[in-house]
Amino acid sequence: MNNFLDLPLHLHLVSMEMLPKDIESKLEFDKIRQILVKYCFGEDAKKYLQEAPVYHDFKRISTLLDEVESCRNLFAKNHSLSIGPYQSIKEELEWLLSKGRILEVESILKIQEVLLILDHIKFAFNEKLKLEFSPLAKIIQRIEIPSEISKAIGKIFDIDGSIKQNASPELSKIFKLIGQKSRALESSFRSILQKYQKKGWLSESLETLRNGRRVLSVKAENKRKIRGIIHDESTTGKTSFVEPDEVIQLNNDLFDLENDKRKEVYKLIKELCSFLRPYRDDILKGYEILVELDCINAKARFAIDLEAVRPKLVNKPNFGFQMAYHPLLKWMNDGQEKKTIPFNLDLHGPNRILVISGPNAGGKSVSMKAVGLLQLMTQSGLLIPVDENSEVGIFKKIYCDIGDQQSLEDDLSTYSSRLKNMKDFLSKADKEALILIDEFGSGTDPKIGGALAEAMLKEFNTKKCFGVVTTHYSNIKFFAFKNRGIVNGSMLFDKEKLKPSYILKVGKPGSSFAFEIANKIGFSKSVMQYAKRKTGKNEKAIDDLLTNLQGDKQSVERKIAELQEKENKLERLIRNYENLYAQLEFDRKKLKLERKAKNLKKADEEQSALKALIKELRQKENLEEVERMVSQKATSEKSLKNEIVALKEEVFYKDKYDIEEFTVGGFAKLREGGAVGKILGIKKNNVEIAFGLIQMQLNCKELIPTGEPIEINAKRSVTTDINFKHGFESKLDIRGYTISDGLDFVQEFLDTALIQNVSDLTIVHGIGTGKLRQAVHQKLKEYKEISKIWHPPEEFGGQGITRIQL
Repeated sequence: MNNFLDLPLHLHLVSMEMLPKDIESKLEFDKIRQILVKYCFGEDAKKYLQEAPVYHDFKRISTLLDEVESCRNLFAKNHSLSIGPYQSIKEELEWLLSKGRILEVESILKIQEVLLILDHIKFAFNEKLKLEFSPLAKIIQRIEIPSEISKAIGKIFDIDGSIKQNASPELSKIFKLIGQKSRALESSFRSILQKYQKKGWLSESLETLRNGRRVLSVKAENKRKIRGIIHDESTTGKTSFVEPDEVIQLNNDLFDLENDKRKEVYKLIKELCSFLRPYRDDILKGYEILVELDCINAKARFAIDLEAVRPKLVNKPNFGFQMAYHPLLKWMNDGQEKKTIPFNLDLHGPNRILVISGPNAGGKSVSMKAVGLLQLMTQSGLLIPVDENSEVGIFKKIYCDIGDQQSLEDDLSTYSSRLKNMKDFLSKADKEALILIDEFGSGTDPKIGGALAEAMLKEFNTKKCFGVVTTHYSNIKFFAFKNRGIVNGSMLFDKEKLKPSYILKVGKPGSSFAFEIANKIGFSKSVMQYAKRKTGKNEKAIDDLLTNLQGDKQSVERKIAELQEKENKLERLIRNYENLYAQLEFDRKKLKLERKAKNLKKADEEQSALKALIKELRQKENLEEVERMVSQKATSEKSLKNEIVALKEEVFYKDKYDIEEFTVGGFAKLREGGAVGKILGIKKNNVEIAFGLIQMQLNCKELIPTGEPIEINAKRSVTTDINFKHGFESKLDIRGYTISDGLDFVQEFLDTALIQNVSDLTIVHGIGTGKLRQAVHQKLKEYKEISKIWHPPEEFGGQGITRIQL
């Protein structure tokens, strides 16, 4: 198993295949990394995040996202991971591997700093937090550093890094002597200093240190008047530094004691290093966990500032972005308090490739780059700025062709270089690849470039790739219209103001609006007329026709989907009606049977009473009366039994099955109760059948042949659209209510819908600040019965309406 700090071996087996080599730069993922590292405390965490792979393993990505989301939620509850600045200890631990090597004091203090942070993290993450934030708890529980390590370091060093005077008896004795000598030196030196100061022999600074010894600052002309050792002179020569004879011995004693102290400290550190050496791997493991937590902490802090969330992850290639933002554009605009326009990219059915068209500077390239950047961020374990109901898929490959590809080294023009990219993409692309191409087909003659681009798009579609491409070419838009798997999209444009709206609309191709923009800029009429004549009427007509056809196609597809949904509802209604009618008829006959059975029970009671009467009559020897009463009761009981048998035949044995219709190894169910069992054997009209661990012999008329039972998930229920409660509305409008009142209405609305088996619901909450919508979505998470939550298109309410499928 590799260490966290080491990039995985066989990196290609765990990370996405990305082309070209500078794809991170082209999609600006490198800028995301640069922002991210600013949130790190340690250099190793920064280095790791700068080089961390983009994964394609679903479980790995899910785990990373869970950890970051858990950390972000931890911060939201006003808790933290208690991580602070720390220094790398990898070199120190590597040095410690060799026997006999001694670490510097600074190195030991760096280790102590890491251990203190780890202890604090583990102590602060109590049992309650472990239960609430389990993804983080799993990491923190891996911290297993024996307490003896911190104790051993703490015995020698204080928290501030200074040597403890009582680290050993010998060191305590040395410190005590140093204190005594220092006080004596202070007293003697102070007396000498005052003496010579009165005589005016000293300079303004009075005293200083030279060679680690305390000396007087003496004016040069007076240096021979004081007995002692001259250690040095000032650069000007006006001051001499003299150690008086009276303190030479005290300074010598202190110098010797300092040497003794250093020797004792060295001895203690040597013993400490010998003690730490066996625990080297434990310390390294703890340090790697600290770096891992530092990376998660950085991702979570970044997510909070970016207002990013964990999307729903799908273990297959998929486009399901809702209310998605270009991360860097949002980051920049938020800092300048500007609005960023989100986009929706949710391709349904067989559609896999989106062709975006529209005017220049309308946002085509930004939307395409946003898709790639959001994908890289997700598969790197980063939360992204999208609606939490977004469904993001996993790709194993991502190929990108954006911007100037000119290569001076390979003597390739921009177009030649782009063609080389396309050749590489076509040879490697498959159904797990994401293709991003900007200005598809541009860079050469429009007719030739458009034809080549169409041929390549056809090949990409045949290979079932996913992709987003931008273009101005009408033939590409028309190809997308005609072919299954490709869908047109456009960046909306305000025709009146001739300004882009930066809104992505999936389903309709866009126009370049070149003539309109040129006309607004102020080109002369002669220039405009000439250009229109050269273009011809057909080009514009085809563009308009394609747009109209795409709109008609969408309308027809929407109506077909609506009709299909209505047909499905009708089938469910008919099926439920038939089941309800059959159940009602069964219950009616069953009730009649229960009444007859009740009468039979009453007859039994009367028979018991009759026996008592017979006994009494016998005692009276009235035999004729006894015979008459017995005959009357027997006739009545026989009649009642015949009626019960007839009713039972009608209710339970209406459909009779011959013994030949039962087969050994097949399945049959009880007429009463409906339990399904496996047939073990058949003898005459009797069937040996097993219900789980219970085996029994039953007459074939008690059973109904059936197929093998289907395992049913008890957590899900069958729902219908039949409203048993008169007047129930499947649409709830909570606009204008407070969040508290609105959520009460939502809860009652959902509970009623579940009871009445209503499957399609609509909640109208409005757009506003978005808080009511967020509160409603949070409430919906409490209901496991909900299978899908989405917003309708903008023209049908967009973010102001939430649709629900039970």
